[in-house]
Amino acid sequence: MTRVLAIGLDSATGHVLDDLARRGELTNLARLRADAARYQLRSGHGHRHGMLWPQFIAGTPARFDGAWLRLTFDPDTYEPYQESARYMLEGVEPFWDRAGVETVSFDVPRTACGGSGVQVTAWGGHAPLYPRASNPPGLLAELDTRFGVHPAYGNDYGCGWHDPARLDRLTDALVVGASRRADIATHLEDRYPWELFLTTMSETHSLSEFTWHGVDDAHPLAPEWGAHAAAQLRRMHRAVDAAVGRIVAAAPPDTAVLLFSLDAIKTSHGDLPSIVLLPELLHRQAFGRPLVRDPDQDAWRAAGYPPVLPRRGRPWRPDLDERLVNPPVEGGVRGAIKRIPGYETLRMTKPGRMVLDRLRHTTHGALGLPIPAEYRGDYGDAETERESTAMMLFLGHYRPYWSKMPAFVLPSFGDGYVRINLQGRERDGVVAPDDYRAACDAVEQTVRECVNPRTGSTVALEVERVEGDPFDNPGARYADLVIRWREPIDAFRHPDVGTIGPFPLHRTGTHEDGGFLWMSGSGVAPGDEGERSVLDIPPTILALLGRRAPDGLAGRALVPTGGVPQPA
Repeated sequence: MTRVLAIGLDSATGHVLDDLARRGELTNLARLRADAARYQLRSGHGHRHGMLWPQFIAGTPARFDGAWLRLTFDPDTYEPYQESARYMLEGVEPFWDRAGVETVSFDVPRTACGGSGVQVTAWGGHAPLYPRASNPPGLLAELDTRFGVHPAYGNDYGCGWHDPARLDRLTDALVVGASRRADIATHLEDRYPWELFLTTMSETHSLSEFTWHGVDDAHPLAPEWGAHAAAQLRRMHRAVDAAVGRIVAAAPPDTAVLLFSLDAIKTSHGDLPSIVLLPELLHRQAFGRPLVRDPDQDAWRAAGYPPVLPRRGRPWRPDLDERLVNPPVEGGVRGAIKRIPGYETLRMTKPGRMVLDRLRHTTHGALGLPIPAEYRGDYGDAETERESTAMMLFLGHYRPYWSKMPAFVLPSFGDGYVRINLQGRERDGVVAPDDYRAACDAVEQTVRECVNPRTGSTVALEVERVEGDPFDNPGARYADLVIRWREPIDAFRHPDVGTIGPFPLHRTGTHEDGGFLWMSGSGVAPGDEGERSVLDIPPTILALLGRRAPDGLAGRALVPTGGVPQPA
Protein backbone atom coordinates (compact mmCIF):
# COMPACT_ATOMS: atom_id res chain seq x y z
CA MET A 1 0.00 0.00 0.00
CA THR A 2 1.34 3.43 -0.86
CA ARG A 3 -1.30 5.71 0.68
CA VAL A 4 -3.47 5.99 3.77
CA LEU A 5 -6.73 7.93 4.04
CA ALA A 6 -7.50 8.48 7.75
CA ILE A 7 -10.88 10.00 8.60
CA GLY A 8 -11.65 10.86 12.20
CA LEU A 9 -15.29 10.99 13.24
CA ASP A 10 -14.88 13.35 16.17
CA SER A 11 -16.42 11.78 19.30
CA ALA A 12 -18.66 9.50 17.23
CA THR A 13 -20.29 6.73 19.23
CA GLY A 14 -20.10 3.18 17.91
CA HIS A 15 -23.46 1.88 19.12
CA VAL A 16 -25.26 4.88 17.63
CA LEU A 17 -23.62 4.31 14.24
CA ASP A 18 -24.42 0.59 14.43
CA ASP A 19 -28.07 1.28 15.24
CA LEU A 20 -28.50 3.76 12.39
CA ALA A 21 -26.68 1.45 9.99
CA ARG A 22 -29.02 -1.44 10.90
CA ARG A 23 -31.93 0.84 10.05
CA GLY A 24 -30.43 1.43 6.61
CA GLU A 25 -29.73 5.14 7.22
CA LEU A 26 -25.90 4.99 6.93
CA THR A 27 -25.19 2.98 3.80
CA ASN A 28 -21.61 4.16 3.28
CA LEU A 29 -20.55 3.62 6.88
CA ALA A 30 -22.27 0.22 6.93
CA ARG A 31 -20.29 -0.86 3.85
CA LEU A 32 -17.01 0.42 5.27
CA ARG A 33 -17.65 -1.35 8.56
CA ALA A 34 -18.45 -4.66 6.87
CA ASP A 35 -15.20 -4.56 4.86
CA ALA A 36 -12.97 -3.52 7.77
CA ALA A 37 -10.89 -5.01 10.52
CA ARG A 38 -12.71 -3.55 13.52
CA TYR A 39 -11.15 -2.55 16.83
CA GLN A 40 -12.54 -1.07 20.01
CA LEU A 41 -10.26 1.69 21.30
CA ARG A 42 -9.36 2.86 24.78
CA SER A 43 -7.80 6.23 25.51
CA GLY A 44 -7.31 6.24 29.28
CA HIS A 45 -7.74 9.54 31.09
CA GLY A 46 -7.07 11.55 27.93
CA HIS A 47 -10.73 11.67 26.96
CA ARG A 48 -11.67 13.38 30.21
CA HIS A 49 -9.51 16.44 29.81
CA GLY A 50 -9.71 17.43 26.15
CA MET A 51 -6.33 15.91 25.37
CA LEU A 52 -7.30 13.15 22.93
CA TRP A 53 -6.28 14.91 19.75
CA PRO A 54 -2.89 16.10 21.08
CA GLN A 55 -2.32 12.53 22.26
CA PHE A 56 -3.11 11.20 18.78
CA ILE A 57 -1.04 13.85 16.98
CA ALA A 58 2.03 13.32 19.15
CA GLY A 59 1.59 9.56 19.42
CA THR A 60 2.39 9.69 23.14
CA PRO A 61 0.23 9.48 26.30
CA ALA A 62 -1.53 12.63 27.41
CA ARG A 63 0.01 14.66 30.22
CA PHE A 64 -2.09 16.45 32.81
CA ASP A 65 -0.27 19.78 32.63
CA GLY A 66 -0.40 23.13 30.92
CA ALA A 67 1.47 21.93 27.85
CA TRP A 68 -1.37 19.55 26.94
CA LEU A 69 -4.43 20.53 28.92
CA ARG A 70 -6.47 23.08 27.02
CA LEU A 71 -6.91 25.02 30.28
CA THR A 72 -4.19 26.76 32.28
CA PHE A 73 -4.12 28.94 35.40
CA ASP A 74 -1.88 31.89 36.29
CA PRO A 75 -1.38 31.90 40.10
CA ASP A 76 -0.02 35.47 40.02
CA THR A 77 -3.16 36.96 38.46
CA TYR A 78 -5.81 34.33 39.28
CA GLU A 79 -6.59 34.16 35.57
CA PRO A 80 -7.69 30.90 33.93
CA TYR A 81 -6.98 30.76 30.21
CA GLN A 82 -6.43 28.46 27.27
CA GLU A 83 -3.58 28.56 24.79
CA SER A 84 -3.57 27.64 21.12
CA ALA A 85 -1.80 24.40 20.19
CA ARG A 86 0.67 24.90 23.00
CA TYR A 87 2.09 21.38 22.78
CA MET A 88 3.80 22.51 19.55
CA LEU A 89 6.01 24.74 21.69
CA GLU A 90 7.19 21.75 23.69
CA GLY A 91 9.11 20.34 20.73
CA VAL A 92 6.47 17.68 20.03
CA GLU A 93 6.02 17.38 16.28
CA PRO A 94 3.11 15.47 14.73
CA PHE A 95 4.06 11.83 14.21
CA TRP A 96 3.70 12.17 10.44
CA ASP A 97 6.19 15.04 10.30
CA ARG A 98 8.65 13.12 12.47
CA ALA A 99 8.40 10.16 10.11
CA GLY A 100 8.78 12.33 6.99
CA VAL A 101 5.40 11.39 5.53
CA GLU A 102 4.02 13.58 2.73
CA THR A 103 0.74 14.65 4.32
CA VAL A 104 -2.36 16.69 3.65
CA SER A 105 -4.01 17.57 6.98
CA PHE A 106 -7.46 19.12 6.71
CA ASP A 107 -9.31 20.42 9.75
CA VAL A 108 -7.86 18.09 12.38
CA PRO A 109 -8.52 19.40 15.94
CA ARG A 110 -5.51 20.75 17.86
CA THR A 111 -3.19 20.75 14.85
CA ALA A 112 -1.14 23.87 14.15
CA CYS A 113 0.35 25.34 11.00
CA GLY A 114 4.06 25.71 10.49
CA GLY A 115 5.21 22.14 9.92
CA SER A 116 5.66 20.35 6.62
CA GLY A 117 3.01 19.34 4.12
CA VAL A 118 -0.32 20.92 3.28
CA GLN A 119 -2.26 22.07 6.34
CA VAL A 120 -5.66 23.63 6.84
CA THR A 121 -6.63 24.28 10.45
CA ALA A 122 -9.95 25.37 11.94
CA TRP A 123 -11.93 25.49 8.71
CA GLY A 124 -14.90 24.12 10.61
CA GLY A 125 -13.57 22.01 13.47
CA HIS A 126 -15.02 21.92 16.96
CA ALA A 127 -12.70 23.55 19.53
CA PRO A 128 -9.58 23.64 17.32
CA LEU A 129 -7.68 25.97 19.71
CA TYR A 130 -5.81 27.48 16.78
CA PRO A 131 -6.71 30.33 14.44
CA ARG A 132 -8.23 29.62 11.04
CA ALA A 133 -5.03 29.24 9.04
CA SER A 134 -3.34 27.25 6.32
CA ASN A 135 -0.02 26.22 4.85
CA PRO A 136 0.54 27.41 2.17
CA PRO A 137 -0.83 30.75 3.39
CA GLY A 138 -3.90 31.86 1.51
CA LEU A 139 -5.18 28.34 0.85
CA LEU A 140 -7.92 28.59 3.50
CA ALA A 141 -9.14 31.93 2.15
CA GLU A 142 -9.28 30.39 -1.32
CA LEU A 143 -11.29 27.43 -0.01
CA ASP A 144 -13.69 29.74 1.82
CA THR A 145 -14.30 31.68 -1.38
CA ARG A 146 -14.67 28.66 -3.63
CA PHE A 147 -16.63 26.28 -1.38
CA GLY A 148 -17.88 28.43 1.51
CA VAL A 149 -17.22 28.52 5.22
CA HIS A 150 -18.57 25.91 7.61
CA PRO A 151 -21.70 27.70 8.86
CA ALA A 152 -21.47 25.99 12.28
CA TYR A 153 -17.87 27.04 12.98
CA GLY A 154 -17.79 28.81 16.35
CA ASN A 155 -21.59 28.66 16.43
CA ASP A 156 -21.91 25.18 17.92
CA TYR A 157 -21.44 25.91 21.64
CA GLY A 158 -24.64 27.66 22.68
CA CYS A 159 -27.33 26.04 20.60
CA GLY A 160 -29.61 24.92 23.45
CA TRP A 161 -31.62 21.70 23.80
CA HIS A 162 -34.57 23.78 25.00
CA ASP A 163 -35.03 25.76 21.79
CA PRO A 164 -36.11 23.69 18.76
CA ALA A 165 -35.45 26.58 16.37
CA ARG A 166 -31.81 26.92 17.46
CA LEU A 167 -31.30 23.16 17.40
CA ASP A 168 -32.79 22.90 13.91
CA ARG A 169 -30.63 25.76 12.67
CA LEU A 170 -27.47 24.20 14.07
CA THR A 171 -28.34 20.87 12.45
CA ASP A 172 -28.98 22.61 9.14
CA ALA A 173 -25.53 24.19 9.42
CA LEU A 174 -23.87 20.86 10.21
CA VAL A 175 -25.53 19.20 7.22
CA VAL A 176 -24.28 21.99 4.92
CA GLY A 177 -20.86 21.90 6.57
CA ALA A 178 -20.48 18.14 6.11
CA SER A 179 -21.25 18.47 2.40
CA ARG A 180 -18.81 21.36 1.98
CA ARG A 181 -16.20 19.39 3.91
CA ALA A 182 -16.50 16.59 1.35
CA ASP A 183 -16.21 19.14 -1.48
CA ILE A 184 -12.99 20.51 -0.02
CA ALA A 185 -11.51 17.14 0.93
CA THR A 186 -12.02 15.66 -2.53
CA HIS A 187 -10.57 18.83 -4.05
CA LEU A 188 -7.46 18.59 -1.86
CA GLU A 189 -7.11 14.85 -2.52
CA ASP A 190 -6.89 15.58 -6.23
CA ARG A 191 -4.89 18.81 -6.04
CA TYR A 192 -1.89 17.82 -3.91
CA PRO A 193 0.35 14.75 -3.80
CA TRP A 194 0.08 12.81 -0.56
CA GLU A 195 0.96 9.60 1.19
CA LEU A 196 -1.29 10.36 4.17
CA PHE A 197 -4.53 12.29 3.87
CA LEU A 198 -5.88 13.09 7.34
CA THR A 199 -9.19 14.81 7.99
CA THR A 200 -11.89 14.95 10.66
CA MET A 201 -15.66 15.19 10.63
CA SER A 202 -16.48 17.51 13.54
CA GLU A 203 -20.23 17.36 13.06
CA THR A 204 -20.62 14.24 15.20
CA HIS A 205 -19.03 16.09 18.13
CA SER A 206 -20.90 19.37 17.73
CA LEU A 207 -24.43 18.00 17.77
CA SER A 208 -24.11 14.99 20.07
CA GLU A 209 -23.31 17.16 23.09
CA PHE A 210 -26.67 18.93 22.84
CA THR A 211 -28.91 16.04 21.73
CA TRP A 212 -27.91 13.02 23.81
CA HIS A 213 -31.31 13.01 25.48
CA GLY A 214 -32.43 11.73 22.07
CA VAL A 215 -30.31 8.62 22.66
CA ASP A 216 -30.77 8.05 26.41
CA ASP A 217 -34.43 7.32 27.16
CA ALA A 218 -33.73 7.61 30.91
CA HIS A 219 -32.50 11.20 30.67
CA PRO A 220 -34.74 13.69 32.55
CA LEU A 221 -35.24 15.63 29.31
CA ALA A 222 -36.08 12.59 27.17
CA PRO A 223 -39.86 12.43 27.73
CA GLU A 224 -40.56 15.91 26.36
CA TRP A 225 -37.53 16.74 24.25
CA GLY A 226 -35.96 13.41 23.21
CA ALA A 227 -37.85 12.72 19.98
CA HIS A 228 -36.89 16.02 18.39
CA ALA A 229 -33.24 15.63 19.45
CA ALA A 230 -33.14 12.09 18.02
CA ALA A 231 -34.48 13.32 14.66
CA GLN A 232 -31.73 15.94 14.40
CA LEU A 233 -29.06 13.39 15.30
CA ARG A 234 -30.25 11.09 12.52
CA ARG A 235 -30.22 13.96 10.03
CA MET A 236 -26.66 14.94 10.98
CA HIS A 237 -25.39 11.35 10.79
CA ARG A 238 -26.88 10.87 7.33
CA ALA A 239 -24.99 13.95 6.13
CA VAL A 240 -21.75 12.66 7.64
CA ASP A 241 -22.34 9.27 6.00
CA ALA A 242 -22.76 10.90 2.59
CA ALA A 243 -19.63 13.01 3.06
CA VAL A 244 -17.48 10.06 4.14
CA GLY A 245 -18.69 8.08 1.15
CA ARG A 246 -17.60 10.82 -1.23
CA ILE A 247 -14.19 11.30 0.42
CA VAL A 248 -13.43 7.56 0.30
CA ALA A 249 -14.64 7.21 -3.30
CA ALA A 250 -12.23 9.97 -4.40
CA ALA A 251 -9.16 8.18 -3.02
CA PRO A 252 -6.88 6.23 -5.39
CA PRO A 253 -7.36 2.43 -5.47
CA ASP A 254 -4.07 1.74 -3.65
CA THR A 255 -5.33 3.51 -0.52
CA ALA A 256 -5.85 1.93 2.89
CA VAL A 257 -8.82 3.53 4.69
CA LEU A 258 -8.90 4.12 8.43
CA LEU A 259 -12.14 5.41 9.91
CA PHE A 260 -11.83 6.08 13.62
CA SER A 261 -13.18 7.84 16.69
CA LEU A 262 -10.89 8.54 19.63
CA ASP A 263 -13.71 8.44 22.18
CA ALA A 264 -17.48 8.32 22.48
CA ILE A 265 -20.36 10.27 23.99
CA LYS A 266 -22.48 9.33 26.99
CA THR A 267 -25.09 11.10 29.10
CA SER A 268 -23.70 14.28 30.62
CA HIS A 269 -24.09 15.65 34.11
CA GLY A 270 -25.33 18.77 32.33
CA ASP A 271 -22.27 21.00 33.01
CA LEU A 272 -24.03 22.63 35.95
CA PRO A 273 -22.14 20.74 38.70
CA SER A 274 -18.77 21.89 37.37
CA ILE A 275 -19.44 25.50 36.40
CA VAL A 276 -22.38 26.61 38.57
CA LEU A 277 -23.38 24.33 41.44
CA LEU A 278 -19.90 23.53 42.82
CA PRO A 279 -18.59 27.13 42.69
CA GLU A 280 -21.85 28.33 44.23
CA LEU A 281 -21.53 25.71 46.99
CA LEU A 282 -17.98 26.77 47.91
CA HIS A 283 -18.97 30.45 47.71
CA ARG A 284 -21.95 30.01 50.05
CA GLN A 285 -19.83 27.90 52.38
CA ALA A 286 -17.10 30.56 52.50
CA PHE A 287 -19.24 33.72 52.68
CA GLY A 288 -22.69 32.59 53.80
CA ARG A 289 -24.54 34.25 50.92
CA PRO A 290 -25.57 33.26 47.38
CA LEU A 291 -24.26 34.68 44.13
CA VAL A 292 -27.07 33.04 42.13
CA ARG A 293 -30.76 33.28 43.06
CA ASP A 294 -32.54 29.99 43.66
CA PRO A 295 -36.02 29.54 42.17
CA ASP A 296 -39.04 28.52 44.24
CA GLN A 297 -37.68 25.22 45.54
CA ASP A 298 -40.88 24.25 47.37
CA ALA A 299 -42.85 24.52 44.14
CA TRP A 300 -40.16 22.53 42.31
CA ARG A 301 -40.33 19.70 44.85
CA ALA A 302 -44.13 19.71 44.83
CA ALA A 303 -44.12 19.41 41.02
CA GLY A 304 -41.87 16.33 41.17
CA TYR A 305 -38.50 17.94 40.40
CA PRO A 306 -39.12 18.83 36.72
CA PRO A 307 -36.19 20.08 34.60
CA VAL A 308 -35.88 23.87 34.57
CA LEU A 309 -36.04 25.55 31.17
CA PRO A 310 -34.35 28.71 29.97
CA ARG A 311 -36.64 31.11 28.20
CA ARG A 312 -37.23 30.01 24.62
CA GLY A 313 -35.18 31.88 22.07
CA ARG A 314 -32.67 32.62 24.83
CA PRO A 315 -29.26 30.92 25.01
CA TRP A 316 -28.36 29.12 28.21
CA ARG A 317 -25.65 31.54 29.34
CA PRO A 318 -27.61 34.84 29.17
CA ASP A 319 -30.50 33.11 30.91
CA LEU A 320 -28.20 32.01 33.73
CA ASP A 321 -26.65 35.47 34.01
CA GLU A 322 -30.11 36.88 34.70
CA ARG A 323 -30.37 34.56 37.72
CA LEU A 324 -27.45 36.29 39.45
CA VAL A 325 -28.27 38.26 42.58
CA ASN A 326 -26.74 41.28 40.81
CA PRO A 327 -26.98 40.43 37.10
CA PRO A 328 -24.55 42.24 34.80
CA VAL A 329 -25.85 44.84 32.38
CA GLU A 330 -23.77 45.37 29.26
CA GLY A 331 -23.47 49.05 28.45
CA GLY A 332 -23.17 51.00 25.23
CA VAL A 333 -24.86 50.50 21.89
CA ARG A 334 -24.00 46.80 21.77
CA GLY A 335 -25.65 46.16 25.11
CA ALA A 336 -28.72 48.12 24.09
CA ILE A 337 -29.04 46.09 20.88
CA LYS A 338 -28.76 42.80 22.78
CA ARG A 339 -31.60 43.88 25.07
CA ILE A 340 -33.99 44.38 22.15
CA PRO A 341 -36.75 41.75 22.41
CA GLY A 342 -36.19 38.99 19.85
CA TYR A 343 -32.54 39.94 19.19
CA GLU A 344 -31.27 36.37 19.65
CA THR A 345 -33.88 35.03 17.23
CA LEU A 346 -33.30 37.83 14.71
CA ARG A 347 -29.55 37.28 14.44
CA MET A 348 -30.15 33.63 13.47
CA THR A 349 -32.19 34.61 10.41
CA LYS A 350 -30.59 35.06 7.01
CA PRO A 351 -31.52 38.80 6.84
CA GLY A 352 -30.18 39.26 10.36
CA ARG A 353 -26.86 37.66 9.47
CA MET A 354 -26.61 39.78 6.32
CA VAL A 355 -27.05 42.93 8.40
CA LEU A 356 -24.39 41.76 10.87
CA ASP A 357 -22.04 40.89 8.00
CA ARG A 358 -22.35 44.42 6.65
CA LEU A 359 -22.00 46.12 10.03
CA ARG A 360 -19.00 44.11 11.17
CA HIS A 361 -17.38 43.34 7.80
CA THR A 362 -17.18 39.63 8.51
CA THR A 363 -19.10 36.41 7.88
CA HIS A 364 -21.58 35.20 10.49
CA GLY A 365 -22.57 31.61 11.11
CA ALA A 366 -25.86 29.85 11.64
CA LEU A 367 -26.49 31.25 15.12
CA GLY A 368 -25.29 34.74 14.29
CA LEU A 369 -21.76 34.43 15.68
CA PRO A 370 -18.80 35.66 13.59
CA ILE A 371 -16.54 33.34 11.56
CA PRO A 372 -13.12 34.97 11.24
CA ALA A 373 -11.16 35.19 8.03
CA GLU A 374 -7.90 33.31 7.55
CA TYR A 375 -5.19 34.24 10.05
CA ARG A 376 -2.14 35.63 8.21
CA GLY A 377 0.11 36.44 11.16
CA ASP A 378 3.20 34.70 12.43
CA TYR A 379 2.55 31.07 13.40
CA GLY A 380 4.66 31.42 16.52
CA ASP A 381 2.45 34.25 17.73
CA ALA A 382 -0.63 32.16 17.06
CA GLU A 383 0.72 29.28 19.11
CA THR A 384 1.20 31.44 22.19
CA GLU A 385 -2.08 33.33 21.92
CA ARG A 386 -4.06 33.02 25.16
CA GLU A 387 -7.74 33.50 25.80
CA SER A 388 -9.26 34.00 29.23
CA THR A 389 -11.89 31.38 30.01
CA ALA A 390 -13.37 32.84 33.20
CA MET A 391 -16.31 34.78 31.79
CA MET A 392 -16.73 32.39 28.88
CA LEU A 393 -17.90 29.69 31.29
CA PHE A 394 -19.92 31.78 33.81
CA LEU A 395 -17.26 31.16 36.47
CA GLY A 396 -15.88 34.63 35.95
CA HIS A 397 -18.59 35.89 38.28
CA TYR A 398 -16.82 34.04 41.11
CA ARG A 399 -13.28 35.09 40.20
CA PRO A 400 -13.26 38.29 42.35
CA TYR A 401 -13.70 36.08 45.43
CA TRP A 402 -11.09 33.39 44.66
CA SER A 403 -8.20 35.13 46.42
CA LYS A 404 -10.19 35.18 49.68
CA MET A 405 -11.34 31.54 49.58
CA PRO A 406 -9.46 28.44 50.81
CA ALA A 407 -10.46 26.61 47.61
CA PHE A 408 -12.15 27.67 44.39
CA VAL A 409 -13.47 26.11 41.20
CA LEU A 410 -11.77 26.68 37.85
CA PRO A 411 -13.43 26.62 34.42
CA SER A 412 -13.81 23.24 32.76
CA PHE A 413 -15.60 21.56 29.88
CA GLY A 414 -16.52 18.43 31.81
CA ASP A 415 -15.23 17.32 35.19
CA GLY A 416 -15.08 19.69 38.16
CA TYR A 417 -11.65 21.26 38.79
CA VAL A 418 -10.84 22.59 42.28
CA ARG A 419 -7.67 24.47 43.19
CA ILE A 420 -6.47 25.12 46.72
CA ASN A 421 -5.57 28.77 47.40
CA LEU A 422 -2.13 27.84 48.67
CA GLN A 423 0.31 30.21 50.37
CA GLY A 424 3.55 30.46 48.44
CA ARG A 425 1.90 29.29 45.22
CA GLU A 426 -1.06 31.62 44.71
CA ARG A 427 -0.40 35.33 44.98
CA ASP A 428 -2.85 35.75 47.89
CA GLY A 429 -2.82 32.20 49.20
CA VAL A 430 -4.69 31.63 52.46
CA VAL A 431 -3.97 27.91 53.09
CA ALA A 432 -0.63 27.17 54.76
CA PRO A 433 1.46 24.50 53.00
CA ASP A 434 1.20 22.21 56.04
CA ASP A 435 -2.60 22.42 55.75
CA TYR A 436 -2.73 21.54 52.05
CA ARG A 437 -3.82 17.93 52.52
CA ALA A 438 -6.44 18.95 55.12
CA ALA A 439 -7.82 21.54 52.70
CA CYS A 440 -8.14 18.87 49.99
CA ASP A 441 -9.85 16.58 52.51
CA ALA A 442 -12.32 19.33 53.41
CA VAL A 443 -13.28 19.92 49.77
CA GLU A 444 -13.70 16.20 49.16
CA GLN A 445 -15.90 15.80 52.24
CA THR A 446 -18.07 18.76 51.22
CA VAL A 447 -18.58 17.34 47.73
CA ARG A 448 -19.28 13.82 48.96
CA GLU A 449 -21.95 15.15 51.33
CA CYS A 450 -23.97 16.60 48.45
CA VAL A 451 -26.89 14.66 46.98
CA ASN A 452 -29.06 15.11 43.92
CA PRO A 453 -32.53 16.12 45.23
CA ARG A 454 -34.25 14.46 42.25
CA THR A 455 -32.71 10.99 42.76
CA GLY A 456 -31.31 11.05 46.30
CA SER A 457 -27.92 9.81 44.99
CA THR A 458 -24.63 11.37 45.99
CA VAL A 459 -23.50 13.71 43.23
CA ALA A 460 -19.83 12.65 43.07
CA LEU A 461 -18.85 9.49 41.25
CA GLU A 462 -15.14 9.99 41.97
CA VAL A 463 -12.91 12.62 43.58
CA GLU A 464 -9.39 12.37 42.19
CA ARG A 465 -6.33 13.97 43.77
CA VAL A 466 -3.87 15.29 41.20
CA GLU A 467 -0.53 13.61 41.76
CA GLY A 468 2.75 15.33 42.48
CA ASP A 469 4.05 18.21 44.55
CA PRO A 470 1.55 21.11 44.42
CA PHE A 471 4.48 23.55 44.25
CA ASP A 472 6.06 21.82 41.27
CA ASN A 473 5.48 24.06 38.22
CA PRO A 474 2.41 25.79 39.69
CA GLY A 475 1.42 27.43 36.42
CA ALA A 476 1.30 24.13 34.54
CA ARG A 477 -0.60 22.38 37.34
CA TYR A 478 -4.22 23.34 36.74
CA ALA A 479 -6.19 21.73 39.57
CA ASP A 480 -5.56 19.91 42.83
CA LEU A 481 -8.78 17.88 42.77
CA VAL A 482 -10.80 16.59 39.81
CA ILE A 483 -14.40 15.52 40.39
CA ARG A 484 -16.40 13.19 38.17
CA TRP A 485 -20.17 13.53 38.44
CA ARG A 486 -22.65 10.66 38.64
CA GLU A 487 -25.66 11.68 36.51
CA PRO A 488 -27.58 14.67 35.11
CA ILE A 489 -27.65 17.12 38.03
CA ASP A 490 -29.43 20.47 38.15
CA ALA A 491 -29.37 21.00 41.96
CA PHE A 492 -27.25 20.14 45.03
CA ARG A 493 -28.55 19.45 48.51
CA HIS A 494 -25.91 19.82 51.25
CA PRO A 495 -26.64 19.14 54.96
CA ASP A 496 -25.29 22.52 56.09
CA VAL A 497 -25.51 24.83 53.06
CA GLY A 498 -28.95 23.60 52.01
CA THR A 499 -30.32 23.23 48.47
CA ILE A 500 -28.69 25.07 45.58
CA GLY A 501 -30.71 25.35 42.37
CA PRO A 502 -32.33 24.01 40.34
CA PHE A 503 -30.97 25.70 37.22
CA PRO A 504 -31.28 24.74 33.53
CA LEU A 505 -29.07 21.91 32.32
CA HIS A 506 -26.63 22.83 29.57
CA ARG A 507 -25.18 20.03 27.41
CA THR A 508 -26.82 16.62 27.60
CA GLY A 509 -23.87 14.62 26.26
CA THR A 510 -20.29 14.35 27.48
CA HIS A 511 -17.19 12.33 26.59
CA GLU A 512 -16.60 8.68 27.39
CA ASP A 513 -13.63 6.38 26.94
CA GLY A 514 -14.55 4.02 24.13
CA GLY A 515 -13.66 4.81 20.53
CA PHE A 516 -13.31 2.56 17.51
CA LEU A 517 -11.15 1.94 14.44
CA TRP A 518 -12.30 0.43 11.17
CA MET A 519 -9.35 -0.40 8.90
CA SER A 520 -9.64 -1.68 5.34
CA GLY A 521 -7.30 -2.18 2.43
CA SER A 522 -5.42 -4.80 0.46
CA GLY A 523 -4.51 -7.72 2.71
CA VAL A 524 -6.60 -6.51 5.66
CA ALA A 525 -9.19 -9.14 6.57
CA PRO A 526 -12.55 -7.92 7.87
CA GLY A 527 -13.78 -8.92 11.31
CA ASP A 528 -13.77 -7.98 14.97
CA GLU A 529 -10.22 -7.78 16.32
CA GLY A 530 -10.79 -6.89 19.99
CA GLU A 531 -9.67 -3.92 22.06
CA ARG A 532 -6.57 -1.80 21.57
CA SER A 533 -5.25 1.64 22.52
CA VAL A 534 -5.85 4.83 20.55
CA LEU A 535 -2.07 5.20 20.66
CA ASP A 536 -1.83 2.23 18.28
CA ILE A 537 -3.26 4.29 15.40
CA PRO A 538 -0.15 6.41 14.64
CA PRO A 539 2.28 3.44 14.32
CA THR A 540 -0.36 1.54 12.35
CA ILE A 541 -0.62 4.36 9.81
CA LEU A 542 3.15 4.42 9.44
CA ALA A 543 3.32 0.63 9.11
CA LEU A 544 0.72 0.69 6.33
CA LEU A 545 2.90 3.27 4.56
CA GLY A 546 5.97 1.08 4.99
CA ARG A 547 7.58 3.62 7.30
CA ARG A 548 9.54 2.96 10.45
CA ALA A 549 7.96 4.51 13.52
CA PRO A 550 10.14 7.28 14.99
CA ASP A 551 11.47 6.91 18.51
CA GLY A 552 9.03 7.86 21.24
CA LEU A 553 5.77 6.59 19.79
CA ALA A 554 3.95 4.80 22.57
CA GLY A 555 1.64 2.50 20.63
CA ARG A 556 2.11 -0.77 18.78
CA ALA A 557 1.23 -1.14 15.11
CA LEU A 558 -1.78 -3.30 14.37
CA VAL A 559 -0.11 -4.50 11.17
CA PRO A 560 3.48 -5.34 10.31
CA THR A 561 4.98 -3.13 7.65
CA GLY A 562 2.83 -3.72 4.59
CA GLY A 563 1.18 -6.76 6.23
CA VAL A 564 -2.12 -7.87 7.73
CA PRO A 565 -3.53 -7.21 11.21
CA GLN A 566 -1.75 -8.71 14.18
CA PRO A 567 -3.73 -10.37 16.98
CA ALA A 568 -4.11 -8.37 20.17
